Amino acid sequence: MTILAVHLPWPILLHAVGLSLLGLHFTFTPSPPSSTSDIRAMLGITTTAIGLSYLSTSYMPIHQNAFLYASVPVRILLGGLMGLKVLLSDRASGQGRGMGKEMRKQFLTFAIYDGLGGLALGWWLGTWSGRMPGY
Repeated sequence: MTILAVHLPWPILLHAVGLSLLGLHFTFTPSPPSSTSDIRAMLGITTTAIGLSYLSTSYMPIHQNAFLYASVPVRILLGGLMGLKVLLSDRASGQGRGMGKEMRKQFLTFAIYDGLGGLALGWWLGTWSGRMPGY
């Protein structure tokens, strides 16, 4: 068996490994009493899938890795959606329908992480369009 070379920018490699490990953590650790274990396990499996998607395409040279390019606008959009959710939740909190302090903190953390991560990856690749050069 040969070991394939990993062709990912180092921040994305760390991101992919981190997502995979975080997803496994969510999947296999007990849920806090306040959350539903099925939802937490599904979040863990989904997070693992995203991390493994980066890792499974890492054998390609960066300039041929369509998944890497396509993830740039998606990550920026997801960061924006999470930020919008926090803003709308803050607005709804006056009506008793807002999210809790801990959930708000998690949403903001992921919004900043994904939004800035998408911008940094776009800068690294030289495009934010989601398209590889030449297409």
